[in-house]
Amino acid sequence: MSDATVEIEIDKININKIDINNNGIDINNDRIDNNINNNIINNKPHNGKPITEIETSPNGKYLVTYSEDDHSIVGWDVDKNQFKLEFSIKISDQVGHIRISDDKRLAYIYATKKLGESGKIKIYDMNNDQQIKLDCDFGDYYSYCTFNLKNELILYNNFNRDYVMRKIILIYSTRTKNNKWKCKKLCEIPEDIEFISISKYDKLYLFSNNSIYEWDLFTEKSIKIFGNDEEMKYSYYYNTSDIRISGNEKFICMRIENKITIYSNELEFSTTSVNVIQLRTLIIHPVLCPLLFHLLFPLFSNIPNNEFWDSIMKDCRELCFGHLKQHESPKEFLPNNIQSASNCAFGILDGD
Repeated sequence: MSDATVEIEIDKININKIDINNNGIDINNDRIDNNINNNIINNKPHNGKPITEIETSPNGKYLVTYSEDDHSIVGWDVDKNQFKLEFSIKISDQVGHIRISDDKRLAYIYATKKLGESGKIKIYDMNNDQQIKLDCDFGDYYSYCTFNLKNELILYNNFNRDYVMRKIILIYSTRTKNNKWKCKKLCEIPEDIEFISISKYDKLYLFSNNSIYEWDLFTEKSIKIFGNDEEMKYSYYYNTSDIRISGNEKFICMRIENKITIYSNELEFSTTSVNVIQLRTLIIHPVLCPLLFHLLFPLFSNIPNNEFWDSIMKDCRELCFGHLKQHESPKEFLPNNIQSASNCAFGILDGD
């Protein structure tokens, strides 16, 4: 595998590809025990234990829930806004990151004691309950995974090599046989650029020099979507998980601390920048609400109780939480770990 050279220019990021040297991996067709009847007691998913994390597939066809207390993952078919139980599995791993594809492939990163936040990855085809192997596997250093709209798996891997931090993006084709996925593209992020996230539209979001960039994994073109004219302090210890990004073909919505910035792909500049208090105007706007609500909603995970929460609930209680009784409405936080599809949103309220 050859090293990549990277050139960085103002307002532009170029990330060169790396040649792939695939190593053969034996496939042992490991299976996972998908026994819905035995894994669910009294019709309670996760046996009534709290839900730790939820995720939806790129097109909102499937939803997966993970319970750390129950050591279980449950999958649902929610394609027609009706919850149909698809699978329930018991695991011994401590899951740190989980994803589901629209063709029911499950991937999760699980922690290892020596690596902290990074870990190994396991992938299962829940159509036949068989484990999937990767032909180009970096082992213990994965920290992010996602599926795109083509059901391809995209991984982010970071590790230290010769005192240099290596940050690798791997894209796997899932249209292969024998439960072995082939790496079709591999890119390296420069050491001084911070990874934020990857969208289902194959957009890689990066932080550098007080700016946020969007880099297309396939066209290899980049744009700056948040400029350094904004107040955004950075240090070596900056936690990029505090930056939340949600986007589609028309808009990119970013939450940086308590400030929301909306970037227009058509106009190619940030159309508005508001704090969470002012955001109420956008939420109730008759034209902007249908365009932006499902993009903005996932940005609000774990916002503490404040004027924003009160104002949003005033207008959206019936829309978002109409099925809850008054005393059941969340008091301290918005739903944790909010995930949204084009026509609905899912969140965890008090572990349920």
